[in-house]
Amino acid sequence: MTQKMMRPMMAAALAIVPALAAAQPQPGAQPAPQTISVERSRVLGTAGVVQVVDMPLHPLIQGPGRVFRQPVSAANTTRFRLRFRIDEQPAQPTWHVEISTAAGQRWAYSPSSADVKEFWSDEIKGTSAEVQVHSADPQPALKLVIDRVVKATPVTRPQSITLPDQREPYRTKGEPIRTLGRSVVRLQFVDDDEKKVFVCTGFLAFTNRHLLTNDHCINSEAEMRSALADVDFDGGTSTPRSVRFSKLLMSDGPLDFSLLELAEPLDRGVLILGAAPAANADLVIIQHPAGETKQVSILDCKVDDESVSGTTNDETDFEHRCDTLGGSSGSPLFDAKTFKVVGLHHLGFNPLNKPVNRAVQMKLVIAKINEKFPALVKPSGGTQP
Repeated sequence: MTQKMMRPMMAAALAIVPALAAAQPQPGAQPAPQTISVERSRVLGTAGVVQVVDMPLHPLIQGPGRVFRQPVSAANTTRFRLRFRIDEQPAQPTWHVEISTAAGQRWAYSPSSADVKEFWSDEIKGTSAEVQVHSADPQPALKLVIDRVVKATPVTRPQSITLPDQREPYRTKGEPIRTLGRSVVRLQFVDDDEKKVFVCTGFLAFTNRHLLTNDHCINSEAEMRSALADVDFDGGTSTPRSVRFSKLLMSDGPLDFSLLELAEPLDRGVLILGAAPAANADLVIIQHPAGETKQVSILDCKVDDESVSGTTNDETDFEHRCDTLGGSSGSPLFDAKTFKVVGLHHLGFNPLNKPVNRAVQMKLVIAKINEKFPALVKPSGGTQP
């Protein structure tokens, strides 16, 4: 078990087990707030498994040009990814890797510097592909190894539904949900244990290159490098595409958020961030539950208690009754009147048969980011449209 999974405040967006009190409260004493302690693999949607392999890709012929080619396969799956380990390369990399399939899919990678030690491919559709290594050097000093294969699997579906399940397809909704939802993406990443692929949700904030999600989703450099932000995975007419990340700017456990920078800006606006909602306020959540195509919860989606504890004893959260699944972690919760993001969904909680979810109050997230990146927040007070 990784140190991350052992964090006492680890949490996720679904069926969560409340921590048991160490002692019974004294008569007349106020009960202590309940915090959450769980293992990530029990609560996040799982979308794949990691297989350890050892496939050297050492150049066999002289360059320049193609110096290596190798067919690869991944049985019993419909999609897979490869991780490449760089054991040796020249001080000035002049090589690149290409992956192609019989169906015409192509992916290429060129290292940015000699400091790169590993990299993941995009998702390859099908069960087989060909890997080629190209080099500009006549005798390339290069040793590559494919050391991990990720195989897609059916997504697990731990639930946090306040029955009846009233989730709706995003593609059927009108404005302003249509425009707001373009800034919400599905996330896939390999966890630090390198055993599973998890799915979460994230959204654009501050600029069209910055993305918010949960700390319990992505909070390490390795996970950031493995992550894919799946844009326009809507089930409609838009063609989905995957975008990588360039930086993990900050990660905060108590408020359960991570701020990441995309490798490229997205061609859409960012969500407007707002203050905490009032009790009983109507809400809207746009999400990728269980890694599925984008969905919304609107009916009976409202605030239950506007100030409650979250992953610590501090009252950082509010309760809500919007329907979610594993994979909804990191989704934006909108005030249904202003359509400002008032919360970051992160917990499913069911104390004493009271089925509610929890979201971090967005005003606290803004304030914490402002401490480290005031230039990012202050131009708009955290509400850049």
